[in-house]
Amino acid sequence: MTEAGKSSRQYNRLQRQDRLAWGPEGSSDMSLDLEQAEPRGIEQRQVGTARTRTWLLVIAAVAILAILAGNRPAGSSGESFASAGIDRIDVHSSAARVIISPGAAGTVGVQLNRNARGHDLAVSQDGRTLDVRVTRNAWPPSFLTFNRTTVQITVPTPAALDVNVDVASGGVEASDVNLGSAAFRSRSGGISIDGVSAAGDLSLVTSSGGIRVSAVTVNGQLHAETSSGGVSLSDVIASDYRLGARSGRISATGLTGGPLVADARSGGISLAADTLLGDWQLSTGSGGVQVSLDAAPQAMRVQYAGGSGGWTLAEGHGLDVTETGRNSFTAAQGQGGPLLQVSTGSGRFSLR
Repeated sequence: MTEAGKSSRQYNRLQRQDRLAWGPEGSSDMSLDLEQAEPRGIEQRQVGTARTRTWLLVIAAVAILAILAGNRPAGSSGESFASAGIDRIDVHSSAARVIISPGAAGTVGVQLNRNARGHDLAVSQDGRTLDVRVTRNAWPPSFLTFNRTTVQITVPTPAALDVNVDVASGGVEASDVNLGSAAFRSRSGGISIDGVSAAGDLSLVTSSGGIRVSAVTVNGQLHAETSSGGVSLSDVIASDYRLGARSGRISATGLTGGPLVADARSGGISLAADTLLGDWQLSTGSGGVQVSLDAAPQAMRVQYAGGSGGWTLAEGHGLDVTETGRNSFTAAQGQGGPLLQVSTGSGRFSLR
């Protein structure tokens, strides 16, 4: 072999050794670049994570300070008036629960309690009417406050003042007081009445929330109606009852049996009374009706018409039944007497 051939083979062998040692052309430079870029990428991600964590901590701290500021105790504000010059109390509240409770003799008190920050109380007297207004300021926002503000109205006993309450958000409570005629309305919030005596009518209406009434005597009509929520009565005496629930159940125990109208659009009706003294008109769109009487009157009539669900009558009431359709009947005991009229769209009717 010539010297030139030997030199060529040696040169090719050296090139193969270089490729094995360094890899493909340019790969050594890329490896170096990647090795240097990887630490820089890790450092940048660490810096970004640290900045994000810092901003989250700042936002959390600001939110906590805002919540603390919004819930910081504020001094209660209130006034008192001689009840001798007052026949009626009107209460208008945009964002505070109204509580009516017994107070000192001869005095009507108005007090803004709990988290009063961000609320303004204005009380004025026009003739023999006391006007109470609670408004809410822009700060602190309501979603930052935990303790709901209340406005407490204290009325003397045994004075029976007329009371009208209109609450936008918060609901109404009344307990252990004597009132004249009373109307409580809440657009957002429940109504709870306990141990109250009303010389006239008592009207309870809420757009969103339940209504609970217990141990109450109403010399006039009791009207309890809710658009979203249930109506619950316990030991409530009234000259007649008007009960309504668009979405919720109507239940009552301890009724005297006087005239009653109950309408539940979506929910059942369950009523219990000593006996039947006046006409009852009960209707449901979707839900059953259950009536329990401790004793049947000497004379009574029953009319029932239902879409589906069927019906049952207790034998002890001695009713003479005539079926008038697939799921309807009339029944009677004696001559005349109060009428129990029931209609259901979907649900069972039972008289016990």
